[in-house]
Amino acid sequence: MRLIIKHLYLHLLLLTTFSFSISESDSNLINSFIFRRGTYSGEGTFYAVGLGACGQVNNNEQMVAALPAQQFDHLTSKKACGSTAVVERGGKHVTVKIIDRCAGCQLGDIDLSPAAFQELASPKEGRVHVIYTLHL
Repeated sequence: MRLIIKHLYLHLLLLTTFSFSISESDSNLINSFIFRRGTYSGEGTFYAVGLGACGQVNNNEQMVAALPAQQFDHLTSKKACGSTAVVERGGKHVTVKIIDRCAGCQLGDIDLSPAAFQELASPKEGRVHVIYTLHL
């Protein structure tokens, strides 16, 4: 792990100092690190929970969520399904289980079950800024 972090640090240092192309394998390493270990900032929304991309039927009262398609697909359902995320807004937080893929979400967004959304905001708000940390 230290080697990956050192490798990532050197690439980021070089990117801020020089302009050049990085190889596809280095790009994959950086993307993999970012998608796995990041804290994300974006829009929190809610949706009607049912049969999700992980193949399980869940309901609106459970603390569950859907990741953006780009992120879910990068991780593969094997890694994404069942992972957890701690979602925060204005001093409130909720821990959710990842059970679905959100086709309409941008990287940084997260689509929550109605119950999870209500832990952070009123459903009348509909869309709120959140920060979440993904735990694989």
